[in-house]
Amino acid sequence: ASWLHQTTSSTVDFVMGQWVIDDSAGIRSHPYSTSASTNPLRYSSVKTLNEVHNIGEVWANMLHNVYAALVSAHGYASNARTTPSSTAGNSVFLHLFIDALALQPCNPTFLTARDAWIQADANRYSGANKCTIWKAFASRGLGVNAANHNDDSTVPSGC
Repeated sequence: ASWLHQTTSSTVDFVMGQWVIDDSAGIRSHPYSTSASTNPLRYSSVKTLNEVHNIGEVWANMLHNVYAALVSAHGYASNARTTPSSTAGNSVFLHLFIDALALQPCNPTFLTARDAWIQADANRYSGANKCTIWKAFASRGLGVNAANHNDDSTVPSGC
């Protein structure tokens, strides 16, 4: 919902499900945001979370950050959902989102899901967005050396 809610090249914070509980804060602990002060969730946050929706919130915010990075790099197209040939960042994001799902193993971890995104970009765009994607994930602790829910902000050489 966060990504479909975006309507311009400025990726705005997204509050999920205010209407569900009639509360402007919504049903998540933080709005989805590129700002670490608005949404401080990182890969290491998973250490203290024990409920599937709360853990998913961390992943969803990481993807919000990937979306923002791709739109920043490639712009926004209002017709991205109906023009699959679009090269705008929001179209690239949607292609990689679907492509990565098919590449993930059953019961993916954050690491295998991240790697599926990198592979999806290699498959569809010959790795043109590799560094953009790595930097977005690394900004939330899911860098090259992230493991066992310990943050890492390292990106591959050349990024």
